[in-house]
Amino acid sequence: MESVGKLNDGADGETYFTARTDMAFTPSCKLIVGNVLIELGGVKLDLGIKLNQSRFLLDRADHFAFALAIEDQVRGVTSTASRAVNASVTTLEPVRGGDPVSPEDVVKNGSILRFYQKDYFDFAEIENNAKLVP
Repeated sequence: MESVGKLNDGADGETYFTARTDMAFTPSCKLIVGNVLIELGGVKLDLGIKLNQSRFLLDRADHFAFALAIEDQVRGVTSTASRAVNASVTTLEPVRGGDPVSPEDVVKNGSILRFYQKDYFDFAEIENNAKLVP
């Protein structure tokens, strides 16, 4: 199956898929049920997939009247100046150093975040809504 980006132009909602799956067991899987030995060489099944998509909005500056960085080229120091919306005083603090962050690791407008979880859902949800993935 190919990678999925935004679905339905990024609108919130759920989308269902089914994918035919053929899993071969090497070595074969042996099951004992009562006094019967069952040997499975593999399993073919329809895998139900449920994608839940929602926009993630975060404005780190929404509680600030302003925030900016000040670079002191003489001393080689960078500071931040900010004022909260309900404050009357501006805060000036030195920027704390940290590990450099690569541009690929930064979340920007339009970024797609993927979270995977091990939930199960009722397969009846998928029966009338699924799209077959070859």
